[in-house]
Amino acid sequence: MTNLLQHQLSNRFQRDKQVL
Repeated sequence: MTNLLQHQLSNRFQRDKQVL
């Protein structure tokens, strides 16, 4: 359960970093 949430958060964080 937490794994999925962490994975999504990591994905969003990485995307945000790339956009920056």
